[in-house]
Amino acid sequence: MIVLASDYKEQLLKSYDTTKDSLIRALNSEELTPVSFYVEPYDTPKFWDILSKADGLITAFLPINENFLEKAPKLKAISVNATGYSTLDMEALTKHGVMMRHITSYCTREVAEHAIAMMLSLNKNFLQYSYEINSLKKWKYMDLSPRRTVNHLTLTIFGLGQIGKMTASLANALGMKVQAFDPYVDRSTAQKNNVDLVDLITALETSDVIINHMVLTDSNRNFFNEDFFVRLKKRPIFINVGRGKSVDEKALLSALEKEYIYAVGLDVLESEDPDMNNCPFTGMKNVLLTPHSAFYSEESNRALEEISGENMGIMLKELSKSFSRENK
Repeated sequence: MIVLASDYKEQLLKSYDTTKDSLIRALNSEELTPVSFYVEPYDTPKFWDILSKADGLITAFLPINENFLEKAPKLKAISVNATGYSTLDMEALTKHGVMMRHITSYCTREVAEHAIAMMLSLNKNFLQYSYEINSLKKWKYMDLSPRRTVNHLTLTIFGLGQIGKMTASLANALGMKVQAFDPYVDRSTAQKNNVDLVDLITALETSDVIINHMVLTDSNRNFFNEDFFVRLKKRPIFINVGRGKSVDEKALLSALEKEYIYAVGLDVLESEDPDMNNCPFTGMKNVLLTPHSAFYSEESNRALEEISGENMGIMLKELSKSFSRENK
C-alpha cells in the first residue's frame, strides 16, 4: 500500500514521522501489505506520479475535486489532518468510492486563546503603537484615542461549538458580556456556558467584538458580506479564526475603509495558499494577520499527527479486510 502525505509547500508539517508511526500502529497486522509512505509538496511532477499510485492521502488543505480524483485512480482513503474539510468535494469522493476521516477535535484551547489574544492586542492598539515606535520613532500614547477595557465590551461569537464555548469561557473570565449567534444551538446550551443566544439583528446592533468560529458550509459562505458590515452599529473589532471563505474579503476591505469596523484579526484568508505579495491586508495598521496558526502548539501538533495517522491506518485496515472478504 502507498500513502502520500501532501499539502501546499508552506503548509507541510516539518515531519510526518509521528503520523507514519501512528498509521503503522493502527494497522497492527502482519497479514497486511507493508505501507510505503511518501511526503511530497502539492503540484510537483513527483506529487502527481505518487498520487497516481497511492491508496491513501493525508492532507489538510488540498482542493480535492473530480479533476483531482481522476488523476488518483487507486485512491481509496483520505485522512484530513485538520477539523475542517471544506476543500473536499464530498459528492466526488462518493462517486469515486473514496473514504474520508477528519479530526473532530484537537485544538480547542489553542484556537480560543488565539482569538482572545487577537482581541486584546487589537483593543489595546498594539499594532498602531508598534508602528509609531518602530517606524516613526515616536513615544506618545496620546496619538491614539483610548479604548475601553474589555470588561465593558460585548463579545458576539458566531458559531457556539466546542471552540466557541471555550472562547466564551475565556471571555467570561475577563468580565465581558458574551453572546452568540448560532441557529443550531438551543438556548439552554448557551445558558450553561454563560452565553446569551441572540438573533442576527441584535448581534449587528450590540457587538463591540465579533469572533467567527463557524464551520464553513454552503449556507454560510461569504456570510460576512457587505450587507453584514454596513449594518454594524458600534464599529466593532472583527476576528476570523474560522474559515477564510466565510468572509467576503472585498466587503471587509470596504468596511475598513469606511470605518464600519475598528480593527481586524485574520488567521485565515479566502485562499489557503495566498499570494502575500498581493494580499491587500498586509501593511495595514489595524489588521493583524497570522498564517492559519491558531491551532499551533506542541500539544495540538502531536495530536494532529497521531490522529491523522491513526485514521488512515483504520481506513486502510478496513479496506484490506473488505478486499479479503470479496476475494474468498
